[in-house]
Amino acid sequence: MLGQGLCCGFLPPGRGQVGEPPPSCPPPCPNHRPPRGEGRAIHLRVITTVVAALSVLLSFLGMGKLAAAAAAPAAPGSAAQEALAATERAFAQAAAAQGVKEAFLAYLADDAVLFRPRPVPGKAWMRDHPAPAIRLAWSPSFVQVSQAGDLGYTTGPYEVRSTDPKDGEVDYGRFVTVWRRQQDGPWRVALDIGVPAPQSLSPAGAAVEHGRPLVAASSGGAAADRESLLAADRALAAAVAAQGAPAAYAGRLGEGARLLRQGQAPAMGAAAIRAALATRPSKLAWPSAEGEVAVSGDLGYTHGIATYELAPGAPAQSAGFLRLWERAPGGEWKIALDLLSRLPPLPPPVEGGTR
Repeated sequence: MLGQGLCCGFLPPGRGQVGEPPPSCPPPCPNHRPPRGEGRAIHLRVITTVVAALSVLLSFLGMGKLAAAAAAPAAPGSAAQEALAATERAFAQAAAAQGVKEAFLAYLADDAVLFRPRPVPGKAWMRDHPAPAIRLAWSPSFVQVSQAGDLGYTTGPYEVRSTDPKDGEVDYGRFVTVWRRQQDGPWRVALDIGVPAPQSLSPAGAAVEHGRPLVAASSGGAAADRESLLAADRALAAAVAAQGAPAAYAGRLGEGARLLRQGQAPAMGAAAIRAALATRPSKLAWPSAEGEVAVSGDLGYTHGIATYELAPGAPAQSAGFLRLWERAPGGEWKIALDLLSRLPPLPPPVEGGTR
């Protein structure tokens, strides 16, 4: 069987994770099997010759703007989204052919953040930890790209199996990858996180749902855009504290929003999200967040560590969070995707006050 990772209940959030065991696990715990990130609920679309011809016509008429990205300009609309989905599929294929560690090192941006299980510098983490003894499969079911073509995200299902043929156990979940387009053209992973969830791996060759068209909406430069995003995240945190999550989220959900929580299928749409939040922890808080916004000011994300209580007066627990935001036509930020993944408890203090 898989050994130390599962026997200790260690199920770290994130795709391809080579996590450290909890203190109770005997080192080196070489068989840790990480869940890969979140799932991809897939809306099947048949891309016909007629649609392709129509896309060419619309592009000719000027209904899409090319965003320059150094050597290779980004394509508008669905073409840019399909290009990013193809990159995600290539990432998965590289993991199958070369192994998880080599694939992540190839596709991570130099400043990428991975949740392992807490946020860590991605490339350094992958270099410093041995390759996991797992087979990791995933596929995108949804993709969104900014109007500038510099920032995007994918989400979908994953499954993790041991390389030990005697171990038939499979872990399932859903991942979210935030992608940033590099100056020389290729997409690279800016952040990766996942959450265990029911089985839902996409059929081979299934079409990927594309996000709604976004409209460039800068607040006056990169610094102003980032501050407006962080202000929206702070306002959400304050509303959650004052009103509770269902009421606080209600007015801030964008069209087609997704909620990803541990052990649950994605909740999609405002009504389903409000219903799901009503059954979640009684208290949820996050003191601060990091964030990034696309050059076009229409897409951004925030991430960090949140605390929550499963019931009033229960001990506080921690979770990693990722929140994708899109600008609404009126200019306000709306939640496009919200993921919360429980973290294992920190080890108890040792003598002298250190851990």
